[in-house]
Amino acid sequence: LSVQLHESDPLDREKCQKRSQALLRLFQSLFSSVALFSMNEPVLKPHLSTIVRECLSHASKAEDSCNFLYLLRALFKSLTNGKHELQFEMLYRDFMPLLEHVLNGLLGLYHGPLRIVHGELIVELCLTVPARPSTIFPYLNKQLKPMVWALEGGRDTVHMGLRQIEFWVDTLQPSYLNQLL
Repeated sequence: LSVQLHESDPLDREKCQKRSQALLRLFQSLFSSVALFSMNEPVLKPHLSTIVRECLSHASKAEDSCNFLYLLRALFKSLTNGKHELQFEMLYRDFMPLLEHVLNGLLGLYHGPLRIVHGELIVELCLTVPARPSTIFPYLNKQLKPMVWALEGGRDTVHMGLRQIEFWVDTLQPSYLNQLL
């Protein structure tokens, strides 16, 4: 994960970028394999927390943080695209304690200099954190601002924000939704 951070020679910048791209593709393959073959879930489980925490940490410090954000997006997409409700149960349980840290970290990234270049990607990450509805409900207040930012963004993020609103309307009790909004 920290390949980009430890390369100090400016002449090796291109080499570092190629290596980072290769690592990103490797992680994406790993995440896809977990989605296709559930027996790979225990392989990813002990590394989930490290991957998430290191990506957030490096994204806030790295000169070029896009690959760390893309890595998080690949992880989130693979976990949220499960075929059935019990898929990724081990990973969801390991992700639960990270949820508040992830949302706070992403909101911090959005309020920093990364917003200019990666604002829509950060908003997407905020709205697609992998969590079951019962787990994410206590943190919906942290998703309100990203949802509003999504509605102010480009076509894809507007669509994502509208899907999030639809999910809330379909899932939440009217009294809780009214209190939240």
